[in-house]
Amino acid sequence: MNQRGFTLLETLVAIGILAVGIAGPIYMASRSLVLAENAANSLTASYLAQEGLDFIRKHRDEAYFSDYEISGGSPGSYWSYFMDSVATCVYPNWCGVNVHPLANGDPFTSVQKLNLVVKNNHELYSTEWGEGYSTTTPFTRRVQVTFDNASTYANVVSTVTWEFKGSSYSVTQSSILTPWL
Repeated sequence: MNQRGFTLLETLVAIGILAVGIAGPIYMASRSLVLAENAANSLTASYLAQEGLDFIRKHRDEAYFSDYEISGGSPGSYWSYFMDSVATCVYPNWCGVNVHPLANGDPFTSVQKLNLVVKNNHELYSTEWGEGYSTTTPFTRRVQVTFDNASTYANVVSTVTWEFKGSSYSVTQSSILTPWL
């Protein structure tokens, strides 16, 4: 017998083979997009964690220079001022670090005020730029400070967590701060 066309069964088999051949690359492309987005979130979280460490370091430096100006050039008790200023972050408490630019609500100013506030674990990292403008992100940043028994150094831990596609992720960075003198 000589047939001129395809039967329904042959057509269904051809469509099935074609669907399996196309589904693999489509799945891989969508999975690649998800992984790329998660990598971007991880990089952002790493920057936010480092920023948390930098702000605690900035707190220490500001305490030093403030004490230096008050004492006329011989700082003596700035480390105590620093320890008092980060008291809300001292183990076992965590605190959040928010930055508020001061100059007329301009988000691009280099002058910033540091706030250390105790936060619950569900509060999101946000930046407030004055006049009711704020940006909320999926990230939660927590900073913790631990002093050794003699208060000769501070161990600072900054952890940023976020949820993505139903899974929780976190990035943790730490640093040891010592008194300058």
